[in-house]
Amino acid sequence: MKFDNDTHIKENISYLKEIFFNKLKGSFSWGKFSLYLNAISKNTDITALVQKDYDFALKIEAFIIATDCLDDLMDGDNPSFNALVDPVCFTRKFINYSLRSIYDCLDSLKTKELFTHTLRKSLSAQEKDIKNKLTLNSSEMDYFTSGIDRSVYLLYAIVQISAKKKQKDLFAFSYFFAASNQLKNDLANIISDSGSDLWDRKATLPVIKGLEAARHGEPKIFRYFINYFVHSDLSYFDHIRKFICDSGAIEYCQYVSNQCKKESYRCLNKSFPNSESVIEQFYHYIS
Repeated sequence: MKFDNDTHIKENISYLKEIFFNKLKGSFSWGKFSLYLNAISKNTDITALVQKDYDFALKIEAFIIATDCLDDLMDGDNPSFNALVDPVCFTRKFINYSLRSIYDCLDSLKTKELFTHTLRKSLSAQEKDIKNKLTLNSSEMDYFTSGIDRSVYLLYAIVQISAKKKQKDLFAFSYFFAASNQLKNDLANIISDSGSDLWDRKATLPVIKGLEAARHGEPKIFRYFINYFVHSDLSYFDHIRKFICDSGAIEYCQYVSNQCKKESYRCLNKSFPNSESVIEQFYHYIS
């Protein structure tokens, strides 16, 4: 399949380029993440990697953008994406292209099978996440045992194909690193004016902690939560969002995110004890 000869890709190429450059200019790039994992597993500096490694990293960046398109397709909350020419076909073909380009670079059947298996777990978790609405029984434990599964398995899939020397305990690193990043995303969402997670009544940790604070000390706000999340009265959106931001939930989630990041650092050092200097460079990059 030729990327630049496909009609659906060409019709939406300006959108794709904009997303691509924004990703590369952002605070975190999956391509760079892959490069660092490659270097860490080889105990070498990132500058010592060859063109083949950079080409592979670019393919990973493209694949992650394709998964973002799938998110937008399933959520339906991105106006720019919704305005594309046939976004369904575009997403299907872009995912197909980016996956094939990665599979072509994998050197063993076992690696391909592990990558495929983990991606399927991520997709299954994503389907469940769409239905993951906040209830009055939602808990922090629920968030960390199932609410972040999509992010954990997607990251673990990329780790498996980026680390050239395999280690059995890289899942622990993947879990804590993904948890830290997911919390950052959830915080950015709840702080933003749109607050799409809150509009969709998703059970993210900031919302769960806000619910706990209201239940234990703010009966009036707790009734707002009931009306909003149980009876779908969206008129309470601003009240609930302001309460979450003022309740200490934001600061708590920031603390937990930082703790998860520290634990991911410890796990990565345990897996690759001879690569401490490269690991330090990696965490400096993402800080």
